[in-house]
Amino acid sequence: MRGARNSRGQYFQRSWNPSDLQGDTHINILELRAAKEALLALSIPGDRVRFHIDNRSACAYIRHQGGTKSTFLSQEAVDMWQQAISRNITILTPHWISSKENAEADFLSRNDLSQWEFYLKPEIFKLIQNVFKIQPTLDAFAFRETAQLSRYMSWLPDKAAVAQDALLNEWDHITYLFPLVPLLFKVLGKVKEQGIQAILICPRWPSALWWTMLEEMLLQPLLSLPHYREALQTLDGKPVKPYMEPLIAAHVSGNILGKV
Repeated sequence: MRGARNSRGQYFQRSWNPSDLQGDTHINILELRAAKEALLALSIPGDRVRFHIDNRSACAYIRHQGGTKSTFLSQEAVDMWQQAISRNITILTPHWISSKENAEADFLSRNDLSQWEFYLKPEIFKLIQNVFKIQPTLDAFAFRETAQLSRYMSWLPDKAAVAQDALLNEWDHITYLFPLVPLLFKVLGKVKEQGIQAILICPRWPSALWWTMLEEMLLQPLLSLPHYREALQTLDGKPVKPYMEPLIAAHVSGNILGKV
């Protein structure tokens, strides 16, 4: 699986097929191929593109428009540049980032986004609001068919959504958050950064890297929810694939000093 996102909030995902994996399939080669495919899928004529990649070799071969140590890497880099030039796309100096910083693209390369098209049953969402006694005004991670509120941000282009890609936009003072699990660390960081309150739905995993941050931000005791396959529903009625047990709701605040 390969995945990428651009600054317009557009996503790209595609599984590797046998023809993609012909010849040398070293990770550096695959990273360059994935970057080239993302360039062709997400860029339009006139764009200025700066890659953010967690592979140093791929960055170097893109920056130097090829190299001498690997013929395969050099060929991939040269082909990328030729494709960009033919489409009037400018490639800027690529930027290496750590795998930790590359969480979103890394998630897209490892997980099929369509498997996360599920949502909390409306009656459970209402129950959570009644227990916490707060009313969020924005559903930040949704599709049109899964949004719990009239104001929502979508993963995909959607004229009815207030914005595309929650991580690139400001959230409301009280926001409903049901993000993909691999994005939880970034999501909690954004709640802190904006100093807002949120209802957050996530699994209760105390060993996760983000769990300590969540506990520090709690305004009320955690609310245990029914088994995730009873609390969640999918668009096609099939069982939820990602493991989410035990599922909880949390009332969190980014304004830690303001906690009661």
